[in-house]
Amino acid sequence: MNMHPDSTTGPNSSNEQSKDDSLVDSIAPEIATYTRLSLTELGREFEDPKPQARLAVLRAVARCDVADPAALEILIRALRDSDRRLRLHSASMLGRLGPSAEIALPALIELFRETDRRILDFSYTAVRNVGAPAIPLLRDALRHEDRRARIGALRSLGRLGVAAESVMPDLLQIVRADGDLRADAIATLSLIGPAAAVAIPDLLSALDDRDDDVRRWATEALWKIGEPANGPLRKALTDERLSVRVRSAFALTKLEPNLPEIIPVLEDGLSAPDKWLRRRSAELLGELASADPGPIARLRWMRMNDPEKLIRKSAKDALRVLRKRHGLSNDQDDQLETPFPGELRRSGAPGND
Repeated sequence: MNMHPDSTTGPNSSNEQSKDDSLVDSIAPEIATYTRLSLTELGREFEDPKPQARLAVLRAVARCDVADPAALEILIRALRDSDRRLRLHSASMLGRLGPSAEIALPALIELFRETDRRILDFSYTAVRNVGAPAIPLLRDALRHEDRRARIGALRSLGRLGVAAESVMPDLLQIVRADGDLRADAIATLSLIGPAAAVAIPDLLSALDDRDDDVRRWATEALWKIGEPANGPLRKALTDERLSVRVRSAFALTKLEPNLPEIIPVLEDGLSAPDKWLRRRSAELLGELASADPGPIARLRWMRMNDPEKLIRKSAKDALRVLRKRHGLSNDQDDQLETPFPGELRRSGAPGND
């Protein structure tokens, strides 16, 4: 499954940061020299062909009024520098300026095509901190020829949250298209929250999508939309498609965990062909600890017979919770056992784990 579109932290980020910090320490004398210069003079010094000299200039600019037009001009030039360290530090500095960084928006959005995760993170943050003025440019970026730029626009819009409500038609167009950015667009809808209620019908349809990431993000988006989704989700509990019923139940466990209609649908989920649905259904039956002991029989069958070890463990954990809830011993739940319907029946149980 795709990570959340806002996830940009990579395994080597801390190592890269340490290297960058060490470099800044090594050019401390140059930085001290440049801090004596005016911003106009620093702008001239930024023409130095040596990357380390330009970096020292940039660090000296950080000690000035960064919102000054002359400082912003240097920061924008740094965003387009061939050296990643300058792009990184400039994006980081602009992220602390908030709306004052509006003039840098085009250059920041150009960074969406980067592959460096830290630069991406800082650029998304800087665009978000500019706020609503960024939305028209982000809307244009959704149609950029570079896929990375389109992804960056979606992630930045997600960080803007409800402020991005005005781009709903554009997001829905992506969701309805048969493209590879649908999961990213739906995840952005999840961050917009209740203001994305107009997307509920599309999200319900996406619960049965062929793409696993689309299905999972649609489930999350529906519960994050909140109260406006309650009625449609309740209705979807009777949908003829198993995936739609079960994923609607998943969303409702966040919104109305005491709704009694959820339990039988989660029981249906225990027999789903999709192993993730089976596992999550078992986990939620344990978390909800229903007053209805009915799920115990099906969970017991699953604990003994499911082909997947992790699912058998989830069923075992859920059984432990439900037995405690109903005061049953292992032997006492034998009398609740009934034949388990579905596609999972097989000969030869794997036994207890």
